[in-house]
Amino acid sequence: IIEEQCQAYILDKAKSAGADMDAAVTARWSTEGFWYPYEVKMTGSCGEKAKSELAGLMESELGIPEERQYWSDTDE
Repeated sequence: IIEEQCQAYILDKAKSAGADMDAAVTARWSTEGFWYPYEVKMTGSCGEKAKSELAGLMESELGIPEERQYWSDTDE
């Protein structure tokens, strides 16, 4: 559920930013005993401004730091 909700949130924000992206969020179990979004794989078409906006949002809102955000221009 966490992965799906985070993915929907990211895709909504990407659409608002004018980016045509797909997101795959991976969650992990914390030592405190709850699931949290750990990393995200972004694929699709995204300008630098939208990418910067989305990267900052994923870090500040979801706690996914830039080093665990993977970006690709095409579906592989």
